[in-house]
Formats: sequence, structure tokens, C-alpha cells
Amino acid sequence: MVIKTYYVFIAPDGLEKACFKRYAYTTSQTNRVLIHYKGDDSVVADSKPHIRTCPSILRELETTEIPPSVAYKKKIAASVPSVELQAIQLPRNQKQVRNLQSRFRQRLRISHDSLYNLHELSYDLDQFVHKIITYPDLVVICGFKPMLKEINRLLQSSSSYQLLSYDTTFKLGDFYLSPLLFRNVLFTKSPVMPALFMLHERKLRITHDEMMRVVRRELPCLVDGNFILPLVTDDEKGFEAIDDYLPKVRRFLCWNHAINAAKLWLKRHGASASEIPVYVSSIRDLFHQKTEGDYLKQLDQLKLSWSQPFVLYYMNELHAKVNDVILYLCSLYTVHN
Repeated sequence: MVIKTYYVFIAPDGLEKACFKRYAYTTSQTNRVLIHYKGDDSVVADSKPHIRTCPSILRELETTEIPPSVAYKKKIAASVPSVELQAIQLPRNQKQVRNLQSRFRQRLRISHDSLYNLHELSYDLDQFVHKIITYPDLVVICGFKPMLKEINRLLQSSSSYQLLSYDTTFKLGDFYLSPLLFRNVLFTKSPVMPALFMLHERKLRITHDEMMRVVRRELPCLVDGNFILPLVTDDEKGFEAIDDYLPKVRRFLCWNHAINAAKLWLKRHGASASEIPVYVSSIRDLFHQKTEGDYLKQLDQLKLSWSQPFVLYYMNELHAKVNDVILYLCSLYTVHN
């Protein structure tokens, strides 16, 4: 049996032209191909010959999880075939890798409706997805439920060594990710691990209300436990929801956020590049004072060298929050030593 394949010429305007055609004849008994050109070949612009990449290379590239640019560079760097085989054993460019990955992932999708896919996955991940809200903003709250039970027991038995953290840490495309973190003191180095995640579109109080309702339900020790646990956040307005939903949590300002806020204030108010590190160093010195008395004494000395506008900024924005942390740390040191 002979198979005849037709190829037509498509002009730059997208229209099919009958002035030039190509025919390919193949048979099932042999791998040979007979090519027949018909018409005026002058209409075809000069271009590089199209050489198909090996199917095995295509399958490898389409299933990789790394970005197309990285996958392309790694393949080029790792593979050094002979010159004759380079055209078929190496990807042509980054675009080819990107297209391969895109088509492969399209085939894996449940449907082309993102919200439908999200709900379908939640049924398969019922031990991980806690809540999905789609209107007016998309909110997805996740956390491995069996692990949360262990976390609840852990938080009730190790208050003196525990430090929680909650922050809108990452921006993933059009969404923010806010994780609730804890220190797992059951391990030697007490690694920081995530307990819950919230994917959301905007930094709103009502969004964090949804997260705190789930935290309140899944970690009851933060509501009626035996200990007050410290939780570090930044100054995001919506984090006031923590105070309303978790009575056994004491919220503190993250020192990194405080220092970054001070840097931003200094830049906006004309501080030079050489002055900013001096202010930052003095703030760090204040943060490392071991008693309230030492802190206040050091603060009085530094205020003499600070500009008056910065003194007003520090006393109005940071002093009460920093002093609150120092008092809390002093109380822990007194109780546990």
C-alpha cells in the first residue's frame, strides 16, 4: 500500500496558494520516502531545513518540572553528541521546550475551567484542603489534617520553646500565600515547618478572618490551651484577626519588618546612604538588650545622636512594639531560669 501526503504552500497573508505543492509517497514495507515537488519553487523563501527532534528527547523534555530555559540549558550543557546527531538529539531552542511542556500539561488538566479543576482536586485531597471561597475573592486554605492533630498536641506541651509565625510571605502570580509556621521541637534542630497555608487574591481583614476561623477549629490549643504562645507577624492591618480569634496567642512585630520599615522611612526622609547603616545598627543594638532597663538606657543615649524627626518616628511607631517584645522575653527568662 502506498500512502500519498499532500503539502500546500501558505503565503505570508495566510492564504493557500496553488502555484507550488509537495507530495510525499511512503509504503508500509519500507522506511523510504519519495518527495515530488510541483510548481514554481521560487515562491518559497529560503529558510533553515526543519529537522525533527528525537521522540525520546521530546518525551523527556515535556515531562520535566523545571522551567523551559533551565531545561534547555541543562540539555545543551549535558549532551555532547556528534555533530551529525546534534540536530536531532538536542532541542532547537527554549520555545520548543516551552511548547512541549505546555501541550503536555494541557493534556493532564481535568478540564479547561480552573475553578472546576480546583474543586475536583479538593475532593481527591480531602485530608489537605479545608476551605475554598470563590466570590468575591478566591481563597483556598490548606493543611494536612492528621499533621494538625500532632501540632495541636505539640503546642500544648512545649510552650517555652515554641515560636509561631504568620505572614503574607510569597506572591505567586496573581495570588498571595500566607503560611502559619511553627517550630517542630521534636527534631534535634527544631526546624520551622508549615501548619496551614492560605492562597488569596488581596490582603484584606475578611480574608485573614477566614484563615483564623480554620486555625481556631483545627488548633484549639490556641483558643483554650494552657499556655500563651508567641506569634511573630508584620504590621499588616488584617492580622488584627489573630487577636480576635486566638486568645492564647500573643502577637509580636517581626524585627526584620521593623528594620525594613525604618530603612524605608529614612530613605523617604532624605537620609544618605552612609547614614542608614548607622541607624540600622543602633536599632539592632536596642533589639538585643536583655532587660527593659538596659533597653531604656540605651534608647536615651541613642536619641541624642538621632535626628529629631527619626526620634519621633521611632517613639510613635516602634518603641511600644519593641519594648513589648523585650518585656515578654524578660518574663520568659525569669520564669524558666
